[in-house]
Amino acid sequence: MRAKWHAFVDEYFRLNMNGTRAYKAVYGVEDDDVAGASAARLLGKARIVEEIGKRITEKAMSADEVLTRLADMARGDLGDFMDIESMSFDISLQKAKELGLTHLIKKVKQRTVTTADKSGEETETNVQEIELHSSLEALRDLARVHGLFKDQVEHSGDIRIVVEYEDADLETA
Repeated sequence: MRAKWHAFVDEYFRLNMNGTRAYKAVYGVEDDDVAGASAARLLGKARIVEEIGKRITEKAMSADEVLTRLADMARGDLGDFMDIESMSFDISLQKAKELGLTHLIKKVKQRTVTTADKSGEETETNVQEIELHSSLEALRDLARVHGLFKDQVEHSGDIRIVVEYEDADLETA
């Protein structure tokens, strides 16, 4: 593939799949209409289509990876990256990173809390709050995938079904 085409595909992904902007960035074209038409022409080329498809496939999650992530979330435990032994219960994001568990974290908040002792002296403490993805939601999703939940709809009342045949020969019926 030509170097400029490769650069175009790089820019295409960097610019959220905007062909016009990618073309302008690589080829230095100012006019939106010219860039748009030229980008459309490039996006029709087999080699570029193939390269885009290859990159999308590389970035996509397989069904197995999705299930693995859901299972990790269902099993997620803050204890994996807490210092429980010292009784301080400090949460270590570094430990989570080292263990490859940061994908279990939904939200991190850090705030400063000011407290005063009896003499009026104030001290500031950084407080960190970490929220994991919901284990219950992950378990529900996994149960649905495995067919453990059967969604049922109940109907009540009379149901009348009328079947009409077109071009039916009544004598042979």
